[in-house]
Amino acid sequence: GEQRWLKHLVDDLGGKRPRWGFAGAPLLAGGLLVVEPGGDGSSLVALDPATGDERWRAGSDKAGYSAPVLFPHGEGKGVAIFNAFGLVAYSLENGGELFRQRWETDYDVNAATPLYYAGHFFVCSGYGTGGGLISVKGETPELIYETRDAIAQFQSPVRVGEHLYIVSGDNSKKSRLACLNFVDGSLAWSEKLGGNRGNVIAIGDKLIAVSERGEAILCAASPEDFTELGRFQASRPNVWAAPAFAGGIFYVRNNDGSLQAWDMR
Repeated sequence: GEQRWLKHLVDDLGGKRPRWGFAGAPLLAGGLLVVEPGGDGSSLVALDPATGDERWRAGSDKAGYSAPVLFPHGEGKGVAIFNAFGLVAYSLENGGELFRQRWETDYDVNAATPLYYAGHFFVCSGYGTGGGLISVKGETPELIYETRDAIAQFQSPVRVGEHLYIVSGDNSKKSRLACLNFVDGSLAWSEKLGGNRGNVIAIGDKLIAVSERGEAILCAASPEDFTELGRFQASRPNVWAAPAFAGGIFYVRNNDGSLQAWDMR
């Protein structure tokens, strides 16, 4: 429980605090701890997790509100960040830039975690922007499609098989749990939820969606149709944080900071 080291994203790493504060979780991978200060020359910084010593820093893009994502690149690994510019990737080994794809959103709010699968990234934002699939198989990234069925202010999609599931909605649009084909973006089905936002997680062949109003809905992770298996009021409104599931216990935290743990066994 003793503190080993401390690094301030602004004072020590040259970062710049985004409008709504730092929100992205750090990434621990390949013996490095990758954080996003969002500064000039320090968009991303890799630290030694044991000592806090700096290993590399790269980029000058302003910080977004997403978390870095590890993905395979050639014979090595890359780390992608969904920041104020869009989707930008660097070599995990040395911080060399691999590619960048512009993704413009009002207020520079790119907050949902990008979803990587088979040489492609699915990204999505709110404020009416929606989502899109970006191929990173070639020398330069290529936007394959865009969709308005994945408007996500901060809620991240999940993938089961060849389909992705997301709670689509923000201030401009009521929330819906949607199932989309990952390859072409076609909508398989959508179901109304309460409020304007929400989150969904996948547990095996099932999904648990939590509406902004705190209702938890269990359903099948199937592109055939929305099949509800049960629902209950898991928390008081409003719920913006993603839920978690471990050891048969379902955890939900609301915007007041109240944490509920439900035994689902």
